[in-house]
Amino acid sequence: MTTIPLIAFFGALIASLNPCTLSVMFMAMSSLFGKKKHPRHAAIYIALFAFGIFLCYSFLGTALSLVLSRLPIGLVGYIGLITSFMLVLFGIFEIKDYFWYGKGWSFKLSAKAEGVVHQWTKKHHSPARGFMLGIYTALRLSHYTLIMILAYSLLFVFSSSQHILLPVIWALWYIVPLLLIAVLVGSGADVHSLLSWKEESKHVMRLSIGLLYVGLGWILLVYLAGGLHLA
Repeated sequence: MTTIPLIAFFGALIASLNPCTLSVMFMAMSSLFGKKKHPRHAAIYIALFAFGIFLCYSFLGTALSLVLSRLPIGLVGYIGLITSFMLVLFGIFEIKDYFWYGKGWSFKLSAKAEGVVHQWTKKHHSPARGFMLGIYTALRLSHYTLIMILAYSLLFVFSSSQHILLPVIWALWYIVPLLLIAVLVGSGADVHSLLSWKEESKHVMRLSIGLLYVGLGWILLVYLAGGLHLA
């Protein structure tokens, strides 16, 4: 596996485990089990929730890659420079939450979005609604993930045209942990144990994502400085 697919693979797995997305998913699961839904029903709901996220992020990544590939290379370089500094800044905010979780400004769903999700999960329990909730969640978290998707799109464009499908592959790896949780739920895993794991791990999740942001920013800067070959 070459450099770019490796970066996409590990980055997607790290980014997928973020407290915001998991909070929405567990909110939906709690409502489903509160309504005495079968674990398999909840598993299908979560899988379609993940597919909604996949569809949204693969579209955004592919669209950004196609747009960037048609811009003058000099302009793309300036976009990459700005993106790298924003990534580092975002990473600092994420790392801050490892030490002072929720203190000051943090990446999270707005109170309005949380209210919408809460009402949605209380009233809509069909699997198709899970798919729509995934799209809504992806869009509401775009302020948090769009800079990361832009960074990957830049890396894909900087490497070569043979990686044109990598935005889709990245989005697929992004939902793998969510699909794994769906399998666990469908197999009868205790939702409260999964929720406890999320609460106990959320600080580490923030730290991991923060380091990912900083790492992506560093990779972009080193590449633009001519010190890295992408393949």
